[in-house]
Amino acid sequence: MPRILMSLLLLFTAHAWAQGPIEIVRATYGAGRTQVDVTEKVRAALVNGAIQLTVRGENLGGDPVPNTPKTLTVIYRENGARQTVRVNDFDTLRLGVTFRVTKALYGDGRRMKDVTDILNAKVTANRIELAITNANLGGDPAPAVKKSLTVDYEFNGTAAQVKLAEGQTLILPPASAAMPSQPVSALRILRATYAGANVTNAVAARVTNDTLELPVSSSTLNTDPAPGQIKTLTVEYEYKGQRQTASARDGETLRLNAPAAALRILRANYGGANVTTAVAARVANDRLELPVSSTTLNTDPAPGTVKTLTVEYELNGQRQTASARDGETLRLNAPAPALKILRATYSGGRRASADVTNAVAARVANDTLELTVNGDSLGVDPAPGTVKTLTIEYELNGQRQTTTAKDAEIVILPGIVSFTIYSATYGVQGRTLDATRAVTARLSGNRLELPVTGDTLGGDPAPGVVKTLTVDYELNGRRRTATAQDGETLRLPGGGTATTPATPGLTKGPVVAQVTDAIRPRNTGACLYRQPNYGGEAVCGSSQSALSGGFRSIRMNGATAVEVFDQANFAGRAQTITADTPDLLQVPGSFWRYDSAAMIQSLRAR
Repeated sequence: MPRILMSLLLLFTAHAWAQGPIEIVRATYGAGRTQVDVTEKVRAALVNGAIQLTVRGENLGGDPVPNTPKTLTVIYRENGARQTVRVNDFDTLRLGVTFRVTKALYGDGRRMKDVTDILNAKVTANRIELAITNANLGGDPAPAVKKSLTVDYEFNGTAAQVKLAEGQTLILPPASAAMPSQPVSALRILRATYAGANVTNAVAARVTNDTLELPVSSSTLNTDPAPGQIKTLTVEYEYKGQRQTASARDGETLRLNAPAAALRILRANYGGANVTTAVAARVANDRLELPVSSTTLNTDPAPGTVKTLTVEYELNGQRQTASARDGETLRLNAPAPALKILRATYSGGRRASADVTNAVAARVANDTLELTVNGDSLGVDPAPGTVKTLTIEYELNGQRQTTTAKDAEIVILPGIVSFTIYSATYGVQGRTLDATRAVTARLSGNRLELPVTGDTLGGDPAPGVVKTLTVDYELNGRRRTATAQDGETLRLPGGGTATTPATPGLTKGPVVAQVTDAIRPRNTGACLYRQPNYGGEAVCGSSQSALSGGFRSIRMNGATAVEVFDQANFAGRAQTITADTPDLLQVPGSFWRYDSAAMIQSLRAR
């Protein structure tokens, strides 16, 4: 045989032996007519006669057509037969991989079941991925006991063993056994768009250990296709062979195959300022306990005014909204505050005082106290005929505090209260006027303090006569009535019996500590609702100067038009609504069109 022919034969034989049964003839990567030769890159991926290679630009020497879906085309010989395979971006090229289960046992160590045939029957394309459950393994060999699965297997001629606990997922062959630098991914990003821009590579680069946890923003995605607008990231992906789609907006976090947080902050607004990041940073162990102040939220959008923090969040998959004002504490998924009565005295003066600690502590239920102050409720009258004061020292969440209330006032601790005004009338028998609108118009935040006069109540139905204001309301789920006469001041939430106007220094109504719930008048003026189709909490009135935002529907309730604003005190951007609207998100051109709820901070009806 000629020497040159012999040399070529030996060279060919050596080359084929080096590659094993798989021989890469040619490989190209690209889109359409733009193709680059990546033969050597694919050959370099051969390990022990097999290839497992994720198709992406960085693995093949570069991206010949950026932001365009590409295909890897490989012509190869396997055992002498010429074949062609095409693999799209982010799919995996697999050639020459061999895998089989040689022995598999499932049980608690004493009671074991052979599941070798079951596992081999579930091998697809030389790979198995299976949750370790009784159902998947043909029954329960050891009821009521934690079990494990032991698997002996061969991969490309190498024997190995793996042991996993019940409830875990068996994935074989493991990524490290085939190609440590090119792991087989259970999660594959197929396509990602961000307000129309292709961000597939940016999203795929954030996948780690088959999970994606990506805060959506122009900075994390390296592009801003629509500056100044809230954009949506939409991702098409494949997980365990199943194609799916997920999306998230700016400020949210897209999670794929990542442990779902029980508590996720979706959006937070503080006096008109977006404080989502500041609030989310305070979440610890799926709980939030946040004292509301400009200091804790790192901003003061309205210096000198009491502001409201409104938080949209997801808890165990359920979307909800909560709010709290300056000085209050917003708690999400946190234990109810513990209330402990340390000392209580009921006093009519220095020499007429009674210790009523036990009587007050006995009225605490479920860490709350609601108590009308009088001798009957406290079981003693240390100074008959005089107005007395109840002083309570208490501990709330480890903080010592003190509150006081006089006879006929109500103490509410820790102030978690539902409060609804139903109606108000002013006058004498046979001569009254409906004062509901006038009363609700005087609401400030979550309190009412109203001097009873014809001027404050919109008229004088009985001139020259002492008239009575009667207010029908609900407090903490209980229906109540409060009254006050001309010259007195009505404070609500309140109740109790009337005191004579001659009593100096005493006005009717309660002392309320840290009221956190919103006042919700019903059917008095236009009503804003937290949920679509007039559902959820309602806030009503002809004029509201400080609202907590986060509304989804509105009823006019007789008003011809309602002007709403994105700032308190009828300031900022405005929108006029002239009809009942079951979903405010459908109002065209509204200032909340990019939000998940209408962030209305004040309203005025006419």
